[in-house]
Amino acid sequence: MEVGTGTFAYHNYTARGDGTYEIDIEICEGTELCPETKNPADWQAVYQQNHIGVTAINPDRTYGTEVKGQEDLDRLKSYVANGAPAPIS
Repeated sequence: MEVGTGTFAYHNYTARGDGTYEIDIEICEGTELCPETKNPADWQAVYQQNHIGVTAINPDRTYGTEVKGQEDLDRLKSYVANGAPAPIS
């Protein structure tokens, strides 16, 4: 399974007729608006198989901010090993 290149969802704009628009979030499945070049891709497991996708990120995206990646990864591994709910089988 690889990280996909496509988009999971997109904004759909519907004109209301009075000059305003309604904005919805639509799932990309079954449309050509969000092409995927990898198969299988991670979003397919989330959408089609009801799996959970996990991505480690740093919430502060400021350029030059120090990232303590190994420390965060170690905390995540410890949570998964010791505190995370077990999958339902």
